[in-house]
Amino acid sequence: MADIFFYFFTSLWADQRVSSMEIDLTLSYLTFSNKVEIRMAVETCSATLLPAHFQAISACWNELLSKSPIAERLKLVSFLIQLRSYFPRWKGELHLLLFSPKTEIAQVFSWNAIVDTLADDEYSENDPAAAHLSLYGLPSATDPDLANLRASLVFLSLQMISDGIAIDSFMLLKIKNHLVETIGFRDVSVVPSHNGQSFQIQFGEVNEIADIALPCVNQLLSVMDAFHSSDVAPAAMAGADDDERPVSVLVGSIFVDVFLSMVCTIKDLTSLPVLTCKNMLETLCIIIYKHDFESRILKHLQHSLRRAVMRALECLTHDISYDLRQLALSIVHAFVKRWHSIMGSFI
Repeated sequence: MADIFFYFFTSLWADQRVSSMEIDLTLSYLTFSNKVEIRMAVETCSATLLPAHFQAISACWNELLSKSPIAERLKLVSFLIQLRSYFPRWKGELHLLLFSPKTEIAQVFSWNAIVDTLADDEYSENDPAAAHLSLYGLPSATDPDLANLRASLVFLSLQMISDGIAIDSFMLLKIKNHLVETIGFRDVSVVPSHNGQSFQIQFGEVNEIADIALPCVNQLLSVMDAFHSSDVAPAAMAGADDDERPVSVLVGSIFVDVFLSMVCTIKDLTSLPVLTCKNMLETLCIIIYKHDFESRILKHLQHSLRRAVMRALECLTHDISYDLRQLALSIVHAFVKRWHSIMGSFI
């Protein structure tokens, strides 16, 4: 069944090119016309799918993710990432961008399936379990395909979070844990809270961002800009008070400490790819404007915010483009305007 769904939905963007050396102009036109007709037929059929259909598709994909070999899982996740440009939301008002009808349907990819798959590579290189896996020819934590799968799943998860897919704080912390590991933070650990009802993610510094994590870092822009809220207890944030009372904050707030630590500890922001550097500066500006650093969940990050703004200001001493210079200046202006009460000796 999975192959049928692959073939069906891939027809939305498949470009079956035929060499002009083998066909004449008339046949090329007919091939293009047939391709457009197939795409329109798929679009029309997709608009008529009922909730029961999407539930069946969801069950198929969840099972495929949990039972398939690594290569097949990676193919599935890559397929879903591309499909999301046509289906921007898996749950709620899910509809093709090309159509106006909206249909309430079930989530196509469950959080449990994502988290369970991410947990498959939690063995370290020196763990005896890793040697046991290698003995039987199973993928270990150092398998490049497994690393690509984890990075792709984290990227897909961040897309789903930014699009407003419902998620609780427990799953958010699970995704956060795998995000910091994918980026390359040192000394990552999961520490339970004092009452044992929750946990927090603690991590050290990151000097360089792994290339495989760059799409995840770029996606943080949309996560921080998302307007959806989530109830998170301050005890779930490393360095905050041991307060188990949940606070309603923007869904991206739980990742703010990860982003600020990344900006503050990376060796040189300007050494990153231009697009990533630009996205990080834009993300910092969004964090300054949209996230409440007076709330119980983010108040302990005020010093980190000042340090991050200083790092952005340091970019002006490098040979960077005009756009990046304007972004760095905009960050300083936004910080002085929005958080002058915590500015301290910034100037």
